[in-house]
Amino acid sequence: MNALPNILSCCCPPVDGLWLAWILCSGFILLARWPYFRLPLHGDTGFYVSNATITAKKFRFSEGWNAHYAGASKFLPEWFYSRIYLLFGHQRYPAMFRLWMSFYLALACGVVGWTCRFYLNQDVWVSIAAMVSFSFLSLEVVYQTYFETAEQFEIIPQFLGFGLIEHGLSTGRPVEVLLGLSLWWIDGIWIKLPALGGALVWSAYIVIQNSAWSVPVVAI
Repeated sequence: MNALPNILSCCCPPVDGLWLAWILCSGFILLARWPYFRLPLHGDTGFYVSNATITAKKFRFSEGWNAHYAGASKFLPEWFYSRIYLLFGHQRYPAMFRLWMSFYLALACGVVGWTCRFYLNQDVWVSIAAMVSFSFLSLEVVYQTYFETAEQFEIIPQFLGFGLIEHGLSTGRPVEVLLGLSLWWIDGIWIKLPALGGALVWSAYIVIQNSAWSVPVVAI
């Protein structure tokens, strides 16, 4: 239970400039990406809005490419893109999924900053620098931020999971460690299958650090 106040403090951090930096970075992400919202869809498009979903006008994950050829992972990315397609239609889809992805990246930017500040114990200026760097990286077309990918959805669970594990181990807070490890397993199962490798590595690392963690880690 000692971890609860610390977890809640991440939701309502003190006013030390981080809130203002996040608001400015979020605005920058939205404004800088806006001119590119109507770029043509990339050739890889089609793996996240299946033909079955389009024809049925309902989300049909079990009948799509990811369910059959991606180890049944990528459920969350496919749900995200499919819901936007069904809500806005074919004509508005290119702009709308990029707009909603921009909202997600703005949220991820805040997670990066607050994780650095409160779980990795970095100076506030280092945390702000991390958010600014993330903001610029999220704008580059070659980093796959303008067409459908699952990798972007890994940012929050992986970065926040890393922060929770490291902070939990260093402060002796088992709830944080298990939450962080759970985020990595959720990533591997629901977002991108290769992340299971990272989840296994983290599990082994936690057990090596303290053998008493063996039972809860195996339970996860």
